Amino acid sequence: MPGFLLYGEPMSDFSWPIPFTPLSNERVALRALRIEDADAVYEAAIDPQMQRFTPIPLEYSRSMAVEFINKHSRPQSSLVWAIELADNPGRYAGNIMLKLQSEKNRNVLADYSTAPWARRRGTMTQALQLVLDHAFNNYIHRVELRATLDNTPSRTVAERNGFVFEGVARDSEYIRGDFHDVVVYAKIASDHQLMPPKAYNSPQLQSAFTQGSPVPVRNFRFNCSAMPQ
Repeated sequence: MPGFLLYGEPMSDFSWPIPFTPLSNERVALRALRIEDADAVYEAAIDPQMQRFTPIPLEYSRSMAVEFINKHSRPQSSLVWAIELADNPGRYAGNIMLKLQSEKNRNVLADYSTAPWARRRGTMTQALQLVLDHAFNNYIHRVELRATLDNTPSRTVAERNGFVFEGVARDSEYIRGDFHDVVVYAKIASDHQLMPPKAYNSPQLQSAFTQGSPVPVRNFRFNCSAMPQ
C-alpha cells in the first residue's frame, strides 16, 4: 500500500525536478535566468552585503555569472528563478533557488539573493511565498533554509514566511578565513496551512539555542497537530 502525503495524495506522485514554470503575483514575477542577466548577476555578486554573508568568491567575475546562468537556466538538481518587480519589468532583481536534499524524504533547501537596488521593498518575501506555494503544491514535504547567524535580512524573510527556527549549526560555514555559526529554519507542508508558528521564532527561544540556556516550556504554546514536520 503506498504512503500518502497531505490531502491524501499518494507519495508515488512525487518526482524531482518538480515542474519549472513562471510564477507571479501582483508585485513580483519569477522566470528562468537569461544570458541578458549576466551583468546584473555579476553586480549583485560583488555587492559588499553579498560578500559579507556568503562564501561567494571575492574574485567573482562576469564569466562566472555567465557560467552560473548557463548551469541553472534549465531544471537539474536545482531550480533557479530570476526575479523581476512588477513596477520594473525586465530588470533582474535577484534569484531564488530550490536545491534537492533528498528525493526519498521530499526535502529541499531554499536559497536566495536580492539585487541591491531591489532590497527593502519586500521583494524576496513575495518571491519566497510564490516558490513555497509551488513547492508544496507539488508534494515537497520540507523546505529548509540556512543563513549565517548575523544575516538578519535573510532571517527576516524566512520568519515572515512562517519558517520555524530549529537551532544553530555551530561553525558550519567557512567564509573569509573564519568559521561561522549558521541558523537553521524549516517549513513543512502542514505549516503552510497554519498561522506562522511564532512561539518557535521568539527571541527567547532563539537566544536559548544560541547561548545554550534552558527555556521554560510554560512560556510556549505548541500546536501538536502540526508536529513533527
